[in-house]
Amino acid sequence: MPTKFHFSNYLNVIADMNYLGTVMNTVGVTVVTIILVSILSSLAAYPLARLRSKVSSLVYVFFLLGMVIPPFAALTPLYLFIRDLGLLDTYAALVIVYTVGHLPLGVFFYTSFMKAIPKELEEAATLDGASPLKIYWYVIFPMLKPITGTLAIFITLGVWNDVVNPLLFITTNEKLTIMPAVLRFLGTYSVDPTKLFPAAVLASLPLLVVFFALSKQIVNGMTAGAVK
Repeated sequence: MPTKFHFSNYLNVIADMNYLGTVMNTVGVTVVTIILVSILSSLAAYPLARLRSKVSSLVYVFFLLGMVIPPFAALTPLYLFIRDLGLLDTYAALVIVYTVGHLPLGVFFYTSFMKAIPKELEEAATLDGASPLKIYWYVIFPMLKPITGTLAIFITLGVWNDVVNPLLFITTNEKLTIMPAVLRFLGTYSVDPTKLFPAAVLASLPLLVVFFALSKQIVNGMTAGAVK
């Protein structure tokens, strides 16, 4: 057991890994990804949850297939796609990759949740003259807060813990996200625990804050739709 506590290792790591900069980079990419996935996947899930046809079922299965494709199998075409768009070494590349990667999960979450929303609410809005888009935005979307909180946690974990995509698409050290910055303390033939362990703790700290802040939404989202 340690005989005394000191935090000099944490201070050294914060300076060495540009902690605040990498955290802000990661938070920015995560927030934009959550917004895009929430809007796009809920828009796609709304007709899938309401329409009963073979076409909608096929489209839903098509989205679900995106959840079973191994991410590493798509790295090469993704890199070529981002390169051809001229987006290498930009945050836009990470946002596009993360958004597309989490869309199937978002469609799955929102479709299951929307099926439990009574159709009478939409019928009442239709009688008042609301268009389908207004019904979605003013009636359905505000009711998606619990499942959106759960989806946000999954997206945050996926973006925050990702190492491969930032190393593949980002070449400037100042633009790296948090986990590649932590990985720099892991040497090829040696490991310095006085830097690696504090870096791992600091990288996990914002996730704990987010979890406790959204814990109520997580529980509500997990149980939503279980009972009508």
